[in-house]
Amino acid sequence: MLPIFSQQFIVGVFLNCIAIYMVKYIDSIIQRILENKILNQILITINVLTLIAAILLIANTNIY
Repeated sequence: MLPIFSQQFIVGVFLNCIAIYMVKYIDSIIQRILENKILNQILITINVLTLIAAILLIANTNIY
């Protein structure tokens, strides 16, 4: 079994990777909006994904 520090580091890296992927996904959605001008449903999706990314980043800073 890995030491606690190593486990926290691995979880932190994993959470950061998920958050970065979500931000890139949100960016691609925004580019699609600007190209197609489809707003209603996609804006709700962006808000939810941004909230999840923020929660993941906050959770990563609270790991100890």
